[in-house]
Amino acid sequence: MKDRILIIGNGFDLDLGMKTSYKDFFNSRFWPFHKKLYDYSANNYSYPQALSDALLMEKEESNWFDIEGAMGRYACHRRRDDSGYVHPDCVERAQDDKTQYEKITSDLKAYLLDVQKKTEIKTDSVAAQVFKAIIGNGYFDKIFTFNYTDLKSIAATLRVNTDFWYTHMHGSLDTEIILGIESRMEFDPLYRFMCKEYNPNYETRLLIRFLNEAEEVVIFGHSLGEIDYHYFQSFFKKQSADILTKEESKRITIFTHDTESQMDICDQLRNMNDRRLDSLYGNNILQIFRTEDCSETVQFQEFLRHLKDTSKARHHAKMESISSMIH
Repeated sequence: MKDRILIIGNGFDLDLGMKTSYKDFFNSRFWPFHKKLYDYSANNYSYPQALSDALLMEKEESNWFDIEGAMGRYACHRRRDDSGYVHPDCVERAQDDKTQYEKITSDLKAYLLDVQKKTEIKTDSVAAQVFKAIIGNGYFDKIFTFNYTDLKSIAATLRVNTDFWYTHMHGSLDTEIILGIESRMEFDPLYRFMCKEYNPNYETRLLIRFLNEAEEVVIFGHSLGEIDYHYFQSFFKKQSADILTKEESKRITIFTHDTESQMDICDQLRNMNDRRLDSLYGNNILQIFRTEDCSETVQFQEFLRHLKDTSKARHHAKMESISSMIH
């Protein structure tokens, strides 16, 4: 039997009741910066002059606060001119930004440790129901989490078997968290300290390979945003090809929060597969559930029933029944 994999994003923790969004961090006592370092009204700056200022301005301009996206835009703005000349002020500024970056990373980790310790998990949430069903299925032998929180601690709270394999894509609260930008971005080399792949704790996770080998994929609470296209784009392009064999077709289930985020997911899928969303639906069993209103729907109950009917326990019971009939 081919692999079945679960991919977890921040929406999973949020649905469990954990305030783990970047916006929650920004609004907490752990956020380290509260005042801009430069006066932008008195000076004609075309872009932020400090990393902390870039993050504060990002929050002012949007209700959606994406730390890593803001970091990426800032690091790309800091590129030197075509001559390659590096002004001493740029080097000094980069060192100051590195200090701010390290402060943000350490304070985010402290904030998430506090949240993990104090949060009472919502055991009746959609995330809890799906996670219980997936662990109970027994065939989801690979779980990839883009969160920093401890998944086995969550499993213990939900009173499910903790004997499962999972890996953190970008570090964990038990070791070091990996926050920053992707190597594909055109960032100034002075800002390579923010590149995730340059982090000494970064490790290969083989997610791309396992996505292509799996027969069933469940994605819960991951936005499939541009910063993570390199993990998912080749997979969704392949599943949207003109012709797929029966063996190449997959069951893909995505959980997101509400109608707006569902539309965002469709946008991301469409961007990744050259606007062939119809082919993705036509070639695969693709479902997108909204956690805000799916728990009582027939489709969601059928999905949970599918996980139970295709479980390792059900398979073993069937084989034992066949064996007893033969003998």
